Amino acid sequence: MLALILAGGEGSRLRLGEKALVPVAGRPMLSWVIEAFSEAEVEPVVVPSHKTPYTRNFCRANDLEFIDTEGAGYVEDMCEAVALSGEEGPLFTAAADIPYLTADIVNTVR
Repeated sequence: MLALILAGGEGSRLRLGEKALVPVAGRPMLSWVIEAFSEAEVEPVVVPSHKTPYTRNFCRANDLEFIDTEGAGYVEDMCEAVALSGEEGPLFTAAADIPYLTADIVNTVR
């Protein structure tokens, strides 16, 4: 099963840089979400946009699979990522800014 983690937000209201990379407990929020899906044995795929180049670089530096989107909006990017993923069965979608997501929660939803 695949998890598309939407990480294309600029975080303009936070004024702390790209939202997915804002640190929580010493780590980028995105890393907590990736960890939750990985521990639940769900393949995480990060979905940055052209608006989040540092998030894309974070994916490359950490050897994470990612799918670039246009950055048109959350729903539009999610639909684009689903189409580009090639996944035909059920999949998870989640935002990168939910650092308290756990493998237990993922498994409960599954």
